[in-house]
Amino acid sequence: MKLNRIYNLQVQVGPYTKPEKGNTKGASSSQPYVSFATKYVNIKLPFTLEFTVRRENLATAQTANFKIYNLAPKTRDQIYKEWFDGWKYSGIQLSAGYKDNFIPIIFTGTVRQAYTQRTGRTNMVTEIEAYDGGFAQANSYSNIAFSPGASMKEVITRLNSDLIGAYPTPVIGNIPTIINQRASVYTGPTFNLLQKISPVGTNITIDNNQLKVLGNNDGFLVNETIFNINSSTGLLDVPIREGVFIKCKMLFEPRLTIGQIVRLTSEDLPQYNGDYPVQGLVHEGIISDAVNGPCTTTVSLYLGPGGVKYITGGVTLPS
Repeated sequence: MKLNRIYNLQVQVGPYTKPEKGNTKGASSSQPYVSFATKYVNIKLPFTLEFTVRRENLATAQTANFKIYNLAPKTRDQIYKEWFDGWKYSGIQLSAGYKDNFIPIIFTGTVRQAYTQRTGRTNMVTEIEAYDGGFAQANSYSNIAFSPGASMKEVITRLNSDLIGAYPTPVIGNIPTIINQRASVYTGPTFNLLQKISPVGTNITIDNNQLKVLGNNDGFLVNETIFNINSSTGLLDVPIREGVFIKCKMLFEPRLTIGQIVRLTSEDLPQYNGDYPVQGLVHEGIISDAVNGPCTTTVSLYLGPGGVKYITGGVTLPS
């Protein structure tokens, strides 16, 4: 294998369950009918994978595009899904990394559409477009009553159970401690309710199937350490300033996540050196036994006033 990179792409496929109302994966009566894939396929080397995964601390769904070369016709037919079949729930998860080292999950979401077409004279390429959180955003619904005294974090955690479920627990940043003085009722699409109650300056996003409620400065440690971004850990070029962000292009680094605190050390632009929360990630490249190709991660860091605001308490990430 080239450069010791490996991957595992798991895709849920049909047959689908009988369409029904209500479910445990984020859909509800706001979506009249939902069907769930009942089987899955695992795709890994020696099949060549091209991928682009975009994850950002924004209210929009994360997106991913996968291209797999020369799958067997039966597998291609299983994966096929039309854009218009949004009521069919088909999950997808990509783990990628380096053999005998680490292979974390870098994308968890649902298939939007999947099809196969010929490229060149010999290659049959199966392309999958997916999004993370889009299904839950579109289909979740809540109708909850709270007694007086419920805090903002309690409300967010309870709404998250309708959006995603009990696990993984949401990552909630340094939001004000607001207590409901009266009984309150929350009724409507769950993601919209979360956006309405979130404090100004807070971003609501679903990242790797986990709700994150973070301000631009909020950050947390992973395994109680700060990840270093420098030339020895894969920094490829001079960091680029784009508005209030610094973008750092690295060798493929799948262990990073949104909200994680990193330490940038650049010899060329030391004025930007410091600790920052990760605001965006773009993983893209090719993993293949047959061909060599680039595989990179571009990290967006927030260069705003106030520095990093550490989130107190433990943070549990999906695994």
